[in-house]
Formats: sequence, C-alpha cells, structure tokens
Amino acid sequence: MASAPAPGATRADLAQPLNAEAPYTDLLILGAPTSVDDPVGTPLGLVEAAILRGGTPALVVPHPHFQHTVAERVLIAWDGSTPAARAIRASLPFLRRAARVDVVSWSAAPARAPFSRLVLGEGLKRHDVESAMQHRGPVTHLGDTLRPTAQELASDLIVMGCYGHARLRERVFGGATRSVLASLPLPVLMAH
Repeated sequence: MASAPAPGATRADLAQPLNAEAPYTDLLILGAPTSVDDPVGTPLGLVEAAILRGGTPALVVPHPHFQHTVAERVLIAWDGSTPAARAIRASLPFLRRAARVDVVSWSAAPARAPFSRLVLGEGLKRHDVESAMQHRGPVTHLGDTLRPTAQELASDLIVMGCYGHARLRERVFGGATRSVLASLPLPVLMAH
C-alpha cells in the first residue's frame, strides 16, 4: 500500500505516483488546482498532468464544493473530438442515472459521424441515455461560455474533453481546458 504524500508536496512529488496508479482505476477524483499559496490544495498542473499522462479520465471537484447533487443534470460540451468522446464514454455510468442530459455544441456545424451520419444524441440513446441536443454556434472562448451555460441549464456536472487542441496552442492562446480548471464552476469530468 502506498503512503500518502506529505502536506505541501509539489506537483513533481505527486505526479509520478498518481500517473503510475491511474491505469489501475476507472476514474480519478481530484481536487481543483489551487494557487501556489495554498499549501494543502492540489498543486498547479497536477490535474492536467494526471489526465494527459495517466490515461485515466478524471472527475475534478472544486473546493469548497457546496452542491447537493452531482450528475443529476449533466452538461456535455460536445465538439466531436476524441478527448470529448473519451470523456463521454467514461461518464456513461453517470449519464444513465441522470435526470437530464444536455448536449451542447458551439461548433460551426453540428458534429456528425462521417459515415453513419449519427449525431451524439442518437449514439447516447444506444446506451440508454436520453439527451437534449443544442447547437449554439461558434464562440471565441468556450471556457467563458461554459459557466453561464451550466448555470442556465442548472447543470451539476460538466463532461468535456481535455486539451482537444494542441497543448502549445492552448497554452499560448488560452483554451477551454485551462479556463475551466482555472475557475472551476462545478464538478467536471474530463478525459484526453
């Protein structure tokens, strides 16, 4: 049995054992990244490193967390990407139990499978998940749009891909992953 890391451990101290443990689990549950000044919070960069290198989806929970429910009303941020599809597959146990699932796309055109022409809602139905599809059109900064959309839909969980674009591009220009992790509005299930 592995021992717990010492309080104040750095990202480097935690990342290697966490990534080594990740393949043996279905889902990591992590606290949201905190500032450098918080000695007991989740070190900056650890969540991203765990998702990108561990190969296991993660449920990232804000701290403090005051919600009374999680995964009763799920918002899926859908862009047709592989990371988003992996996050959805990882979230299927939650989606099957949810009272409501909203699939929202901000792309120029609704994402469809190239050969079968299926939209995500039809694919979810095959897994006994009823969903409402919304296409809202392109936005400049998806991360800024997710919070008000989640509030509007009264969502208590967001499901999304992590770094759907190249990490360098997201680091330079910003991106949904960084924006959401920087100001986590509610629990987010992410995968890469």
